[in-house]
Amino acid sequence: SAVSWPCLPLMPRARRQEGLLEGDVVLVLSSRPGLDVSHMGIAVSRGEGPLAFLHAPKPGERVSIAPGSVADYLRAGKDIRGIRIFRWLPDVRAVTEN
Repeated sequence: SAVSWPCLPLMPRARRQEGLLEGDVVLVLSSRPGLDVSHMGIAVSRGEGPLAFLHAPKPGERVSIAPGSVADYLRAGKDIRGIRIFRWLPDVRAVTEN
């Protein structure tokens, strides 16, 4: 059976990047029929200010950090219905075994 993953609609929370942490993997969900994920990237810090979007390049291009914030990137996108966030969790076994 198919797995159903939650989706954060773009308006208004995801566009403000509330709750997004550095290192989160962000899947950009498409509103185009037959296409679930249209793009992906990682939320990264530039030191100060909002998190930026380190994203997968188009074929033949290099991995890069998009100008502005993750929210700016999403605001400029077309055919986006929401985002899905995956977060790396610490290894609970390492914490509880010691």
